[in-house]
Amino acid sequence: GRPRVGRLFFRYFADVNTLLTNLLAGAVDASGPAPSGIFFGQGLQLEELIAQGRAPGLVVKFGPTTVFDALVLNHDVPFFRDRRVRQALAHATDRESISQALFKGKQPVAHSFISSHFPGYLQSIRKYPYDLDRARALLQEAGYTMGSDGVLRAPDGSRFSVVFTVATGNRDRERAQQVIRENWRRIGVEAVIQNLPSRVISAEMYFQRRYRGLLINSHSANADYSNADRFFASWEVRPVGESSRNVLGYRNARMDELIRQYLQEPDEAKRMRKLQEWQAFFAEELPLIPLYAWTAAWAYKEGLENFQPTGTSGIPSPFTWNAHLWQWRK
Repeated sequence: GRPRVGRLFFRYFADVNTLLTNLLAGAVDASGPAPSGIFFGQGLQLEELIAQGRAPGLVVKFGPTTVFDALVLNHDVPFFRDRRVRQALAHATDRESISQALFKGKQPVAHSFISSHFPGYLQSIRKYPYDLDRARALLQEAGYTMGSDGVLRAPDGSRFSVVFTVATGNRDRERAQQVIRENWRRIGVEAVIQNLPSRVISAEMYFQRRYRGLLINSHSANADYSNADRFFASWEVRPVGESSRNVLGYRNARMDELIRQYLQEPDEAKRMRKLQEWQAFFAEELPLIPLYAWTAAWAYKEGLENFQPTGTSGIPSPFTWNAHLWQWRK
């Protein structure tokens, strides 16, 4: 039938702060999520302004995406090749505190490589609560001993010191990085911060697997996770310096087998069971350490009905999918 709103006008702004100013001034009726609209941080800002009575007539909403930030580990670094070490680092990372302090809990701790809102999500997936004693026990089991300088020694005698990189100016990741460095210091792991501009990480380090230790970076996949193999499949690893989709350099025959079974299964119910089996193995292996799930934000004037972006893509856009149902409350 005929759309409920006769005409839509789209306005474009040079930056998100100008967009936010126009929202607050009532010059625009609605903004979808980033990248064409407001970012999560602006959503939190709006929520605070609304609570203070400084943004009358506005509504802000939050919704899930398929993106999560993770500790991306370079498996060419010997420390990260032992699953027990990766599990220990997960236990030593206070992800819940990061979620609460940085995101008011609205970007929850992630446990899988898929969104907890996805139908195939494994609800019983293994989790790694913050537990320094468990982390120390796993490292001891892996043959690590404490050095006189407070830094662990690997079985070969090398100091457990790794380079830790995030994009310069990404405030959320820089703050998370500081928390994680302090968490790890308590179990004897030295994280040496060497942050770089985002363009350098993307163009010269990430896909080329030239980062020296670990990064905080985002991961996302198609809505049906049909391209998730690129993160963990050994056939996606290229030599250092060449472009790899498996940026971890992680190789595991069982992981490869589970990925193939999932991608090749035509029956939807069986496919979901394969996806859950894959997630269970992922949670044991932890080729990377999920940190927190991304959340999208959008805002609109009170009285606008059915403005509801979805979370079926990395960032829920285009937000006009149901524009024919938008209407002003009468």
